[in-house]
Amino acid sequence: MAAQRELAGKILGHWRDGYGAIYNPNRTDALSVLRVVETLDAALDGLEAELGARPAVAATAARNIEGAVGYGEMRDRLEAGGPVVLAFGTGWGLTEGFLGAADMVLKPIETGSGYNHLPVRAAVAIILDRLLGNRA
Repeated sequence: MAAQRELAGKILGHWRDGYGAIYNPNRTDALSVLRVVETLDAALDGLEAELGARPAVAATAARNIEGAVGYGEMRDRLEAGGPVVLAFGTGWGLTEGFLGAADMVLKPIETGSGYNHLPVRAAVAIILDRLLGNRA
């Protein structure tokens, strides 16, 4: 949505060029790689041009999806190389159309309670740790 892209641009401007850039230069550096684009396809096209290969899209969901990929299998894929975009939803999650168009869907984070909905930032942290964290 245009309003969301505009808001993202204002937030990025604060941290890249505004007071936030002075207040926290580390955040400025971290956010320097971000680009606001209109669609997922635009993001994938840009990454393909930059990386020389089109990234696979790995979607996430709070419920089991038939054929979902486990974290060990996804770690193996990441270690084998090739770009991958991890897609996270908020609120009601990613649409059925998005999940169906993704190259793969990760298994949900199981809580043991049957309730798998987490704040997206918590889900991102857990999934990144499972995929990239130290396994020693």
